[in-house]
Amino acid sequence: MILAYYTALILGYKIDGEHVSARFWMHSYEQCLKSMDHIESLYEYISDNIAGSDIYLWCEKSEVISSFDSTVKPMPRPPASER
Repeated sequence: MILAYYTALILGYKIDGEHVSARFWMHSYEQCLKSMDHIESLYEYISDNIAGSDIYLWCEKSEVISSFDSTVKPMPRPPASER
């Protein structure tokens, strides 16, 4: 069984010299990485219009085990007579 840990997608930037960050909680690190593709347009908008190059986006895994079922279940093999 593979354990999944709650992971935060963190978007941080500066606006008028003040640091701002937002955390979006995900069920797993893998889910967080996939979500980065979907937040790309927001990242680009903030970079182009608000923060310039002072922006970051990353995934930070927590120590709390997620309820997300990431169990790898083997596929049953057909009987030898059916192969």
